[in-house]
Amino acid sequence: VVLVVFGLAPGPQNPPRYVPNGAGYAPDGSLQFSSPGLVRSAEPPRRLYERIASTNAFTLEVWARATSSDQHGPARIVSASTDPGHRNVSLGQDGADLIVRLRTSKADLNGTERESRVQHVFGDQQTHHIALTAVESDVSVYVDGQLKIFQARPDVTLSSWNGDYPLVIGNEDSGQRAWLGAVLAVAVHERALSGDEIARRASASVVSATGREVLAGYDLRTGDLTRAQVTGEMAPPLVMPRLVRVAPQSFWSSLLDAGQHRPLFGDAVDWADVWGGRAYRIVGLAVTFLAVCGWGAVPRRAAGQRRSRGGT
Repeated sequence: VVLVVFGLAPGPQNPPRYVPNGAGYAPDGSLQFSSPGLVRSAEPPRRLYERIASTNAFTLEVWARATSSDQHGPARIVSASTDPGHRNVSLGQDGADLIVRLRTSKADLNGTERESRVQHVFGDQQTHHIALTAVESDVSVYVDGQLKIFQARPDVTLSSWNGDYPLVIGNEDSGQRAWLGAVLAVAVHERALSGDEIARRASASVVSATGREVLAGYDLRTGDLTRAQVTGEMAPPLVMPRLVRVAPQSFWSSLLDAGQHRPLFGDAVDWADVWGGRAYRIVGLAVTFLAVCGWGAVPRRAAGQRRSRGGT
């Protein structure tokens, strides 16, 4: 039993695959995800998180369009997080619905306890303006300038935000919640914008991630991430890694090249990592084979012993 468990158990050295990052550019120049990938901040925006935690107020604003309504997880459009279970805030898609998760002093580390859902947002492949505002204990979600959700959360603060999470577009930082679509712009304001302000920005003919109170703004319609218009004193630059390192999480998924994957991102293939993973898989197969052969030998030995006793 021990040998079989060892042979089939997940291992840290399961062999990864390297695939191109699916982030690219749409004809209008916006950041597009035609296959799984991500764009992330070069470093965590710690000063941004510290400001939000100290003022207990912010607005997260995104202009985005989804490729289809058949996306789940929820798939992450924009997220300040490190993996599927730890975040400060995220805007995601589950089917045609918008999913909003916000970490607070009275919520779990994933922001799922009071998750917000706005139905029928992403069924038309049109660009939508999405805004999340938080001030004191009030949380509001707007879609195309219309208030969709309002929640009063007594005695809630944003003091529990983690300063080590990067800002990620199109996925989780671990790569496990890929989203397909296009993002035109992202902006984080230092206060909760009013409903009238959000309505004006949503109806404006020109998408704008700028403003006097924008702490971090990214206009992604330049067709080149290196030329993206970045505004705000607390906006770290964004990076688009060339390769995606995809490592299966279990032995069988590594053997069958299926199931959940844990992508990491970089610009060069680590061949030692690849061959180390293959060695782990070969050893696992060998141990499992020997264990199965050993089990098969037990009944034969027992039968031989019974025949031997019967002849004496």
